[in-house]
Amino acid sequence: MRRSGSSSCMLKPKAVLSTQEEQGEKLSVTMVNNKQLPSYSTERFYMLSEIEQNAFSISYLCDHDCDGTAETASESDIDDCHFPSYILLYILWRPEMAASPRALTEGVIQKSVNQLKSLTDSKNKNIYLVVETLVRQVSRPDCPLSISEKQKQKTFLYKHQVDVADQLARCVTQNKTLRFDLQGLTVGICDHVRAAPGLEACMDAMILGSRERRKGNCDIKSSIGIVALHPDDLLGLDPIQETDAAQDVLQSLTCCEWNGNGDLLTFAKRAHLCWCTSNKIELKEERSKRKIVPLRRRQRNAIDQDFTVWDPIAIFLILFIAAWFYLHMRGLVTSSEDGLGVFFHRIESIFTTDKEAAAEKGDQL
Repeated sequence: MRRSGSSSCMLKPKAVLSTQEEQGEKLSVTMVNNKQLPSYSTERFYMLSEIEQNAFSISYLCDHDCDGTAETASESDIDDCHFPSYILLYILWRPEMAASPRALTEGVIQKSVNQLKSLTDSKNKNIYLVVETLVRQVSRPDCPLSISEKQKQKTFLYKHQVDVADQLARCVTQNKTLRFDLQGLTVGICDHVRAAPGLEACMDAMILGSRERRKGNCDIKSSIGIVALHPDDLLGLDPIQETDAAQDVLQSLTCCEWNGNGDLLTFAKRAHLCWCTSNKIELKEERSKRKIVPLRRRQRNAIDQDFTVWDPIAIFLILFIAAWFYLHMRGLVTSSEDGLGVFFHRIESIFTTDKEAAAEKGDQL
């Protein structure tokens, strides 16, 4: 069931409903959201530098067998190589890996999760899956295209890859084992080899809470570690490994969440809370410094402030105009009597007359 816009909501897959209802498991809703990103990328080596500074560890599954033993390292080295409580499993979807989302799910993803579980204590591990996909370019040298046709083809291929990412999310959520082992899925989609929105999402997750980690004599490393299949996956598919960022890029993130676990940012917040607990640091909630004032009160305060500045001048002008009209109505000010001196003299005479009248009444009493 899809809503308008870039977000969609999927109910529990029908293939899983019957088995879960029989076992009495609590049903949940799967949320899939596609977030469009800017048309420029972030430099890959900058992202790798930030990940190296903030990540708990960077590991590769190719360094270990399926049994959990290392290929070249000794037993003591294996014991020292431990994984953190929060793991980002980063998979670069290469063209030769799988031809369809279901093949990738049942093959590479399932195998990688099982291998990671065999290397760690799966009961105390929180695994979040990040898959990086690249739009496959279709080049036909024998049939050159115009600029407008190239742009249409680029947009069409990109939209097709967004649909593929949505299919991948459905395949992962329909897999009961992966749905239980993983806490979420983020798929990065881009049409340029130098762009890596999925890797950038991993960097943002590890940077979260870095300000608190720098304070005091605590460990500045995050509680999140990244695990890739091979070191080359973090370098991307660019054959020349250009370090500059790319422009005019179509890229987005497809985020899939279930069981109320939230997205990757929520996963990072839980990891940061775990870090604060282990380092005995109280996590203060960020509150807005600006006090929210109702609109009517703001308008009244603005009016009061204006009157505070102009009060003396306004009162003098009001009294001056009132006195002028009062004297004019009594016929004390005429057109022939010109000048402010006559005006103020008339005012003085009125006040003097009123005082003499009051004195006479006092004497009579």
